[in-house]
Amino acid sequence: MSTLRSRFVAVTATAMAASLVLAGCAASDEDTTTAGSTTTTDSGDSVAAGCEAYAAYAGNEGAEVEIYTTIIDPEASLFIESFVEFEDCTGITINWNGTQEFE
Repeated sequence: MSTLRSRFVAVTATAMAASLVLAGCAASDEDTTTAGSTTTTDSGDSVAAGCEAYAAYAGNEGAEVEIYTTIIDPEASLFIESFVEFEDCTGITINWNGTQEFE
């Protein structure tokens, strides 16, 4: 009886592992192009190559965001540089305001 149970467990475990592997290899819903310069997302928006991480913010060209922070020089230049790719990919302008007078 234990041999039959062992075989059943082995077959079941193998089938479950195969299911997980096949599910992981399934095609994604997102259409991407590697040779081109744009990517198409599920919603149908085109995103420039390298801007896939910001696809959720597409369609907000001309919008402005105000950021108030206590980060000032010398770290401020690195902080501001980190916005450049986001601004280029989304068209959103980030207005940074660094101050030590937060309450």
